[in-house]
Amino acid sequence: MEDSFRFEEAMQLSRTIQSLASLLRDETIGGSLDNSGILSALAISYSALFALYDLYCCSDAWVCGVSKTNTMLAEHSISAIKEVSLEITSYAVHLKRLIEQEGMSKINPFMIDCLYQAAANYA
Repeated sequence: MEDSFRFEEAMQLSRTIQSLASLLRDETIGGSLDNSGILSALAISYSALFALYDLYCCSDAWVCGVSKTNTMLAEHSISAIKEVSLEITSYAVHLKRLIEQEGMSKINPFMIDCLYQAAANYA
């Protein structure tokens, strides 16, 4: 696949998932805590962003290639992983409040996965 096409497709996918995550995040702010479905969808969005960025944030030139497009994609991926990890800190606070009020029965593995990925990438 041509580098520029791959770059454009990855960036479009990134923008689309970020838009969905932003919409879901807005739904959770000021909303009721009992909507664990939205929190699950938000967690899946975050996990999808991590999966996308992880694919392109390599540091080995022989794996990524040395083209300008690959370098730009790797740089964007690394900075985006940091941004998503920071967003998940506020998600974690919201999730903590949900657990305190509703108990662990409202938590599912998707929520835990995005917390794990944020911790692993941000550490």
